[in-house]
Amino acid sequence: MAHPILLSYLDVVVQGYHQEFGEQGVTRFFQTTDGWDAPILDDRKQPHYPRHQTLARPETRLVDRMLDDIGARLVPLTPAHSEALHRTRDN
Repeated sequence: MAHPILLSYLDVVVQGYHQEFGEQGVTRFFQTTDGWDAPILDDRKQPHYPRHQTLARPETRLVDRMLDDIGARLVPLTPAHSEALHRTRDN
């Protein structure tokens, strides 16, 4: 949990891949990227990624399905996580 992947960041990455390369590109991104054993902090409702974007419902479902397919571990955002992220960003 020292360095989780922010779901709000991953949403933006997948949205970009989807817009540029379609669903095949998104699938390839997930298949060719390592490190999915890292926890993914579910900050979608309270984004901490400064350049987060709002995804269309089909895009959100695509991200969620891909994460499910690779067996990613989503971790709920807690107040402690939010505080730690703010401290990290401010330093």
